Amino acid sequence: SFRPGLEARGMSELNVNIGGSADQPTVRGRMGIKNGTLRHSSFSNGLSELNGRIRFSEDMIQIEEMSAESGGGNLRLGGTVVREHDRWDYRFQAAIESVRVRYPESLSSVLDGRLTYSGSDLRSLLAGEVVVSRVSIGSDLSIGDVIASLAEPLQTPASRAALVNMGLSVRIASVPNLLIETPLIRDMQANMDLQLGGTAVSPSLRGDMIWERSSPSSGR
Repeated sequence: SFRPGLEARGMSELNVNIGGSADQPTVRGRMGIKNGTLRHSSFSNGLSELNGRIRFSEDMIQIEEMSAESGGGNLRLGGTVVREHDRWDYRFQAAIESVRVRYPESLSSVLDGRLTYSGSDLRSLLAGEVVVSRVSIGSDLSIGDVIASLAEPLQTPASRAALVNMGLSVRIASVPNLLIETPLIRDMQANMDLQLGGTAVSPSLRGDMIWERSSPSSGR
């Protein structure tokens, strides 16, 4: 892989023309991707069955009809990267359908929604809306741990300038009477309407969450 921690596999068909000069090369053409996989060591979710096309022009890269599978669900991806003077500006969109995410490891959530990621390396924004349709909590994680993590979101080390300047504006909602699966409590339900803000390095979470507790499990 060309980046540490990133692993990419699959088949590609490349049809491009390279011109310009050594200082300012130009690339025009298309690249097709078939049955690809993309994984990063720092993320539990990877991409599989990655299929689509990427079009190159003099000052733009465009993702066309890209789809993938992740966490048992589906993703549809699109976007552009445009060169403006000495910098690259980008805008990516992702439609999420029934994707299971494990974060932290003992908390499993199934998500639907739409996200956009736009900006440049100097300043960017992750925005959109995510709907949680299912949550499972492992035996080593309590309801109290989950509530505490929501009250104080995990801080990310400021190892890259792109993360320091990446703003967050994501609504996180639940389906009505979201079922929370736990080893000890049956029929736990929640309703949430939260707004994730701040930056990737220092996120904040505001809004409402209502928990309804039913009968304890008998252990049988």
